[in-house]
Amino acid sequence: LKRDPGFSLRGRRTDVVQLTDKGRWVYTHLTGKNPLPCELEGLIKAYQTDLQGNLVLRVADHFTRLGFNVKLTPDKIKIEENRYFWPDLIARKDGETCYIEVETGEKEDRSSAIRKWENALVVGGGRIYIAARKLGSMNSMQSDILKWVTENGKKCRLYATSLDILRSIKPGESPWARVRDL
Repeated sequence: LKRDPGFSLRGRRTDVVQLTDKGRWVYTHLTGKNPLPCELEGLIKAYQTDLQGNLVLRVADHFTRLGFNVKLTPDKIKIEENRYFWPDLIARKDGETCYIEVETGEKEDRSSAIRKWENALVVGGGRIYIAARKLGSMNSMQSDILKWVTENGKKCRLYATSLDILRSIKPGESPWARVRDL
């Protein structure tokens, strides 16, 4: 096993434990199967940071606990020629499909954010779903989206939650801290 220092969303460092090449070889010879790839490795490749990868895993765990069928690594969705949307998670329950953007709270350039919200709005059929790391980040994202829809004459229904809120939600309750028509 190999241990690498990881990042904890609660501020306490954790270790990421993975099989070494020798460990993979031993596993394969003992079981006759290849070991499964580490989910975090795939997410880090997709999101470029361990913070984003960890946050996506934690949000997915909470939605799964709440009874949603979660797709952790969704494919990109073609909107039109040379225009795609790649949600962080897709969560389904009771006939509703949520294309969730998981937000760390780090600022991104305005044009990228606008493109992301436009694509999310189209794919979500007029709905945008966000899960933020903290309540403050959730409020900030809501303000940014409200400003964008107001400036561009868009209409949408925003579903927002945060990791803090998801921790306290019980199965059967809505995971959304805020549902707002903008």
